Amino acid sequence: MSLLAFDNKKESPVGGLLDNAQRQKVANSKLSKLLKTLLYTQKQLEEKVHFPQLTEENLTTGKLVLPEKK
Repeated sequence: MSLLAFDNKKESPVGGLLDNAQRQKVANSKLSKLLKTLLYTQKQLEEKVHFPQLTEENLTTGKLVLPEKK
């Protein structure tokens, strides 16, 4: 909210939050937690349903893999 009060947002007291380094830091932290949650949830769900999944090996490509039925 405080950024709205400044014409030049990068020079405001909280302007550092707009830097790419800060954005990357926040994004990396949140993305890591999101991916861990996704992998955990898939593991829980695969006990009940057969579906295409992301694996640790293909997280960077986003390719879904249909695992073999147990």
